Amino acid sequence: MSQTDIKKSRSKRLQTAKRRRNQLLVVNLVVYALLIFVFIIAAKNLKSDKKALRSEGIILYEQGDYKAAAAKFDEALEEKQWFAGKLNADIALYKASSLAKAEDYAGASMAYNAVLKYNYKSFMDKSRVEELVLIYHELFAFEHGNYDGLNEFVKCVDNGNTEFAIFAALCYEKKGDLENMKKYLDIYATKYSLNSFCFYQYAVYHIKKGEIDIAKSYIDTGLQTADDSYKKQLEYLQIAALRNDKDYKEAYRLAKEYTSKYPDDEEGRLMYEFLDTRVNADPAPLNNIYSLYYDEDYVDVYGKENSDTESSDTENSDTESSDNDSSADEGYEYDYSEESWDEDYSEYSDDYYEEE
Repeated sequence: MSQTDIKKSRSKRLQTAKRRRNQLLVVNLVVYALLIFVFIIAAKNLKSDKKALRSEGIILYEQGDYKAAAAKFDEALEEKQWFAGKLNADIALYKASSLAKAEDYAGASMAYNAVLKYNYKSFMDKSRVEELVLIYHELFAFEHGNYDGLNEFVKCVDNGNTEFAIFAALCYEKKGDLENMKKYLDIYATKYSLNSFCFYQYAVYHIKKGEIDIAKSYIDTGLQTADDSYKKQLEYLQIAALRNDKDYKEAYRLAKEYTSKYPDDEEGRLMYEFLDTRVNADPAPLNNIYSLYYDEDYVDVYGKENSDTESSDTENSDTESSDNDSSADEGYEYDYSEESWDEDYSEYSDDYYEEE
């Protein structure tokens, strides 16, 4: 092989080696880039703001700001993080509980249903989660006037969840079963401190039983509690109790204050108008009673002689009756003398009344 061929062969080998090095470099660069990308993704998904958002939500939850807490737990669930199944289950349960306490029963039912897709089993049995889905669905229906969830509420109470006793009591009330209403109201009151709502329900029970004095004591106590969430309802019930007890003057006074405080309350306005007729109605008739009688009736009203054969005792009695009627009608400027009657009504004969 000539010297020239040797040089060409060596050059070719060098070029081939160089290409391989370049290809290897590109491959290495791609691999490194992929590794960096995977590392960034992993870092982002292995560590996120999920726990921080959960902590913020718990603070709001403990402060009683349940709607804000639910929104914060939503943010936490939206944060992507690998290997966070149990953490997500915990957050989802907090969210559902927040919605339940905020009385968003439809939202709570859906939130508990969403819990089922997470790794929740270390927190709660599946049967309990499914029960809560159904319970809050029934509470939503209850809120919209459907009381068919009574059996579910009773079952919850029997299982030891006495917080649902109040709903069982209300369902029984709506169905007219006062004794069972009181039974479940007692269960709730035994476990939890009485609030204005409980005092209101006890007062309703005793009013429906006709025990007005007992109802009044519950109303008065309820109005004195620091909890004023049912103050308006208690104030209206107080007026109703006084009305049922026929203490119209006091009921009217309170109704006047009530309508001034709650001018848009239609029931309060109707109650006020009813009591106004009991307290302020003019006892004197709007039309003189004598205009309601026919000719023959005026004989008895005025105490006129019914016939020439009546005794003097009857005349005296009729005269006394006439004097009493005249005094009762004192203040009216009408002249009901016999002459004016005959003059005004002579055109109406007996035949006219018979035709009528």
